[in-house]
Amino acid sequence: MQLQRASRLKTGSANKISSRTLVVASASTSTSAPGSRVEQWMRTPFDLLAFGPRAGLGALLSMPERLQTLQSDVERVSQLVQDPRSVEEKQQLVMQEVEDTLVTFLERGATVETDILANIKVLLPPDVTKQLDELIPPPPNSQPTEVVVEPEEMPTVIYTADAVLENQIGEQKHALV
Repeated sequence: MQLQRASRLKTGSANKISSRTLVVASASTSTSAPGSRVEQWMRTPFDLLAFGPRAGLGALLSMPERLQTLQSDVERVSQLVQDPRSVEEKQQLVMQEVEDTLVTFLERGATVETDILANIKVLLPPDVTKQLDELIPPPPNSQPTEVVVEPEEMPTVIYTADAVLENQIGEQKHALV
């Protein structure tokens, strides 16, 4: 929701717009019920457990951006307080803004969570990766990505006394040169 101050006065008209009156420039109100976007982030028990850390991590990642817009946010709040609309409308606007901000934090936190889990899964054996996939569902903002880890076949090395002796002699020759 963006509010702008109007500074134009129509002369000779009953519809005067003073500098104190707020005009809605563009409203991005959602037709969904308040909380419906947050509700999708609380569907599984794991989502409930990860809700706080996801939101906290997203808030930390958003902090520099939010600090830059702090002054304009304070101005928006003071404009909303002075707005002649009803308390219910103001409440709806505030709830929508809080929900949008919270969902943004959750999305950013979940993106980092997904990246970290993908990096960890690469290091784990395939059976453990499969168990993690069953235990931890993908966050609502991402498509499930399947990490395919193919085991590398390591050659079998058999150390014999002759091979060790040849290796030691070779190292001593290089040390003398």
